[in-house]
Amino acid sequence: VETFLDYDKSSKGVVFTTDRSYQPGEQ
Repeated sequence: VETFLDYDKSSKGVVFTTDRSYQPGEQ
């Protein structure tokens, strides 16, 4: 499982995504 940082301008923050697809609006 790889953990990486994904910066989303919509959330205006840093989102931690772990082995999954990040859905906009979902925290």
